[in-house]
Amino acid sequence: MNFFDNFTNYNLIAAHRGYSFKYPENSMIAFKKSIFKSDFIECDIRLTKDGIPIIFHDDDLYRTSNIREKKDLLKKGFLVKDFLYDELLELDISSWFSSDENFSIQYILSLDDILKFAISNNIYLNLEIKDMSSIDYDFDIVVKILDIIEKNSCQNRVLISSFNHNYLKRVKSINPIINIAALDYEVYSSSDILAYLKSLDVVSYHIDFSLVNKTLVNELLENNIFTNVYTINDKSIRKDLFNIGIKSIFTDIL
Repeated sequence: MNFFDNFTNYNLIAAHRGYSFKYPENSMIAFKKSIFKSDFIECDIRLTKDGIPIIFHDDDLYRTSNIREKKDLLKKGFLVKDFLYDELLELDISSWFSSDENFSIQYILSLDDILKFAISNNIYLNLEIKDMSSIDYDFDIVVKILDIIEKNSCQNRVLISSFNHNYLKRVKSINPIINIAALDYEVYSSSDILAYLKSLDVVSYHIDFSLVNKTLVNELLENNIFTNVYTINDKSIRKDLFNIGIKSIFTDIL
């Protein structure tokens, strides 16, 4: 089953790290507030020191947590990879965010948390695996992610993407049923990229707005590969992108 067969709309809006314009990114409140305002939710995955897949974007804790206030934890440094899961649960990932709304303190979520949330709310997820190739145990991330997805029976509820295409190859080698999407910083010639994406067996290609090329979009579409664009916060641009065949738009603003 193609991930995009889950939707009745042809053109789709993806909540980038949840409703991250109004709420702290990758938090439960951001995910909850994106329901009914988006078609699916995009979130980021990286591993803790003890091998737990968590929902967190940056490789360090400075920008979106209160790690500076946790003197005991700060002795270990500030990189996510150096902390155990239980240690990360002590952090507040919402106090940094300025909001007019009052909501409870938000904590780092595990992949298991967000999958259970998706099931209970009948929503769909784009799980981006962050590149952890500089870490010795980085290849474990794919195995651990797939294990949790399978235990929650979410194979048809998720789309896995990454800038690290070796992760995508590993996903397919372990579980060919799960849909994958290639993220790219640059687009190559259409003939080269088409053959490459086919070799990966992706269902979609995720690129920056600056890389959008109508000819390429159409050629990929003819070969059953959708093109999705990140991160578009100007609503006036969305219609133009959909008109040239873009399938999904990732946005902070819903």
